[in-house]
Amino acid sequence: LVDTFLSPPLIPAYVVAAFIKRFARLAIQAPPHGALLAMTFVFNLVRRHPSCVILLEGKDASDPHPDPYDAAEQDPAKACALESSLWELETLKSHYHHEVQRFVLVFKRDFTKRNKFTEIDI
Repeated sequence: LVDTFLSPPLIPAYVVAAFIKRFARLAIQAPPHGALLAMTFVFNLVRRHPSCVILLEGKDASDPHPDPYDAAEQDPAKACALESSLWELETLKSHYHHEVQRFVLVFKRDFTKRNKFTEIDI
């Protein structure tokens, strides 16, 4: 259902970004099959909503400021997801399961050329 409800392109970017961050956090805590499913949602959402590609750019590792995303916030508008980055993907590169590590490489694609690749079936 989440995939269906977040597919229209008219959903505000801050709402989609909040869901992307939540799925990315879930991927860190989930077992391998759950992490792969959560990362599939992240991939599809970023592909559908080009305004969220900014999350993939990442922060400078030397930046002393913590992640501005507030996971406890119920209102996506106040969660500050668009001001954050998907640092969770960097963490998942060192996941203990090789399939999760390999799936993270999918995010290296150029998301500005959306017609070159399709969504991943869930």
